[in-house]
Amino acid sequence: MSVVTKFFVDPMAFFAIGTLVSVLFLEGNLESKSLLLKNPIQADEAFEYFSASPMLFGYAVLIATLVTVETCHTVSKSDQKRASWFLWNAVVFHIMMDGCSGGLNTPRLMGANYRILDNRFRFNVSLSEGGPHPGEAAGGFTVVMVELLIMAPLCILTCVGIMKNLPWHHELQAVVSAFHLFGTIMFIAPEFLTSCPNMAPIGEETCLPDLTPFTFFYFYFGVGANLVWILVPLYIGFTAVLQSVSVKKVARKQKVQ
Repeated sequence: MSVVTKFFVDPMAFFAIGTLVSVLFLEGNLESKSLLLKNPIQADEAFEYFSASPMLFGYAVLIATLVTVETCHTVSKSDQKRASWFLWNAVVFHIMMDGCSGGLNTPRLMGANYRILDNRFRFNVSLSEGGPHPGEAAGGFTVVMVELLIMAPLCILTCVGIMKNLPWHHELQAVVSAFHLFGTIMFIAPEFLTSCPNMAPIGEETCLPDLTPFTFFYFYFGVGANLVWILVPLYIGFTAVLQSVSVKKVARKQKVQ
């Protein structure tokens, strides 16, 4: 199996791409708090979605990264999975979704879903009309811009470092994992400390909304998926530090000998 193929058959690829295309099949309504299955899928809507500028930029980053690492055939299965984690985080979640769809409302189809998912992304709605508090909106915007402008490039560097076994890749894994963990906590924790006023279903201050198709998709899946960005970074960051220590011990012994 080629190096490029391994990235596309990784579970992280299925999760990332599946999340990205889900909005083509499902349509949420904030007013009625309903979730409907689109039938049939609109071809013009799909074309506009996949040809939006953030998508094109994401494709370019993905292709450039894969071209850079396509000759790295000696990577272990564990390191391949780590590299996939960082690559798909950068391309799909930091660039296409959180950074551009959430922060910049483009592509508009995914952006509209972010504005159903969390009130903090409804920048164009005033507080008096049910929009977010300016401070909360600014905090959310800051988090997703850090994802787009800082975390995405660092994820790509980490992916390349792992695949090429560059001497600093363990340390960078730990640093980026700390970013992931801190960003998730800063975005989610304030909501759970204040009865989730901004999360779906917007307008209902509860962190345990009634289970409906709408709340399952936008709250229990949409918010629950953030657990991935707590558990995985904890594991990757911790094990990367251990691996770094092990490598340095071996290097020190070799130097003494």
